[in-house]
Formats: sequence, C-alpha cells, structure tokens
Amino acid sequence: MLPQFYKQKKTPEFLSLFINLSNMKFHLASSLQKPLGPFR
Repeated sequence: MLPQFYKQKKTPEFLSLFINLSNMKFHLASSLQKPLGPFR
C-alpha cells in the first residue's frame, strides 16, 4: 500500500517539500544562533 502511494505521488513534489522543510530548519537554526542580530 505504501509503495503504491509513493509511486502515485510525484517525486519532485515530495522532494521540493522536503527541501523546503530542511531550508526552513536551517534558516531557523541560523536565526537562533545570532538572536536580535538584524534588530539591533
């Protein structure tokens, strides 16, 4: 059932979603590293 679902789903869509999530995580981590940096 799962393989069929993954086959039906477009791979680029899933990949782009994953990349977006990782990018968001990276942005969040970088912003947390230097808090209030841009606000000063």
